[in-house]
Amino acid sequence: MIRIACILVLLLSACGRSGSDLAKPIELPSAFSQSGSADLQQKWWLSFNDQGLAQLIDVALSDNFSIKQAHDRLRQAQAVARRSGSDRFPSLDANASVGRTRVDNNGTVNSTNSMSVGLSASYEIDLWGRVGARVRADELDAQAKQKDLHAAAISLSADVALTWYRLVAAHKRVTLLKQELETQSNIQSIIKEQFKFGKVRAADVYRQQQLLAGTRASVSKAQADVHQLKHQLMVLLGKLPKQKFALPAFTFAALPPLPQTGIPTQILDQRPDVRSAWLNVLAADQRVAVARADRYPRLSINASVSSDAEDIGDLFDNWIFRLVGNIVQPLFDGGRRRAEEERTKAVLSERVHVYAQTVLEAVRDVEDALIAEQQQQEFIKHLTEQVRVNKIVLERTQDLYRKGQSDYLRVLESLNSHVNLKQDQISAERDLLEQRIRLYRSLAGYWEFPKKMKEKEVLHD
Repeated sequence: MIRIACILVLLLSACGRSGSDLAKPIELPSAFSQSGSADLQQKWWLSFNDQGLAQLIDVALSDNFSIKQAHDRLRQAQAVARRSGSDRFPSLDANASVGRTRVDNNGTVNSTNSMSVGLSASYEIDLWGRVGARVRADELDAQAKQKDLHAAAISLSADVALTWYRLVAAHKRVTLLKQELETQSNIQSIIKEQFKFGKVRAADVYRQQQLLAGTRASVSKAQADVHQLKHQLMVLLGKLPKQKFALPAFTFAALPPLPQTGIPTQILDQRPDVRSAWLNVLAADQRVAVARADRYPRLSINASVSSDAEDIGDLFDNWIFRLVGNIVQPLFDGGRRRAEEERTKAVLSERVHVYAQTVLEAVRDVEDALIAEQQQQEFIKHLTEQVRVNKIVLERTQDLYRKGQSDYLRVLESLNSHVNLKQDQISAERDLLEQRIRLYRSLAGYWEFPKKMKEKEVLHD
């Protein structure tokens, strides 16, 4: 009989475990389309050798409130895992009570005291692995939240870098336009002087005024962009938009050598968002096991020891010890437990598909960044040639105008083209850095934070 019971327990225990096939659903390529030779640093932004950018990112990782929220979510998940882990151990409670009873019997009042103390313990024997699976699921949730924190840090560092270099580009545009405005003002003075002596037409004066008005409008627009990007950067740093904060010099970093993209399976396995998605799959699989085991009997043991007396001096003279084993087998629940098992299976399937989609998007991020940087470098090459030719055209057009052999409209067209190309150069340099930032973000793993968030920092910052 004992052997039969043991065999039954083993069979049911096997039924209670998750039997899901957790083979990863995406077969990755053996290599990315391109690869460089430089090592990818854990803190990817250090590759730019830009001390100002590094300081900004350090401030953001310390003070940004989105990162603090991710810290809080991690602490919540870790607390849930610790709470679930306590179910692996017996619970022990102490109890004590004091009472007084008065009985009035035909005018005769009798009073009695009652006192009791005791201990009670309970423990569920985890026959089918239900408790263990729930604990593992919560622990996996906590690990996933830790990866989410790292993913948030990578996204934040990239957002700070993108915003900073956009701010640098906007500041350079303001400087360029102000220089052009000064040049155009000087030209206007010369044209007005020439108009007095009849050397130029009134239309030339008005065209120059129109050019000046357009440049002043462009300066105002560029200055507005600078202020908005400063506000955006300050919020990323966890500061008020108008708060005083010393920003680094407005300069672009030199583009570092292309990093090694490595083997996709290794690179993507280091990405926190991919790791988090897979940990969510494992947690969902454990919850399938919980739901399945919930359909089988539960065996628990309850023990208690107590002492009752009317006088405190007699309280510990007599003891009562109880040991009870309870087994509960669900018989009918209207299909609730079976439906819960089906729900957890559907959640598991969803998590697998989320993981597959995350992997696909991760591969796309790398390939997009690689091709975009390659095309951007080609674009800059052609743009540089265009600027060189435009300079020659501008000089010759101005020379022809001074000789009276060309209309001033052609000079204005060349001037406008010159300013626009200079602005395009600034934008192209910024875009090239942005593509590299996106590549670093798509390849980045996680790193240890410089300091742990303390609760008082979260509450009082």
